[in-house]
Amino acid sequence: MFDVSFLELSVICIITLLVVGPERLPGLVRDVGRIIRKLRRIVTQTRYELEREFSFEEERKRLEDKKETLTEAIDELDDLMDIAPDRDPDKTPPATDTTVKDPIKPSDNE
Repeated sequence: MFDVSFLELSVICIITLLVVGPERLPGLVRDVGRIIRKLRRIVTQTRYELEREFSFEEERKRLEDKKETLTEAIDELDDLMDIAPDRDPDKTPPATDTTVKDPIKPSDNE
């Protein structure tokens, strides 16, 4: 993240030791550690929320595509229903006689 060499880090530590003093340096390091931990936690939570939000957005797009496909299928079925003959769906079709009639009748001469 930061490109800090060992020499630069050493200079920062020496200047901090001279400015803050050896008595307050451990407390300062502890406070800086807490702040860094809080910042990392905030960054991690923000990253998690953004990833989750993008995931929801992808899922929403996928569902919109499926909705569009289903809408097209319903429109196609509606078109087919317009072409089909009118029938009342509540009515049952008339019963047809399915008995087989003998086409050959016995003659009375026998």
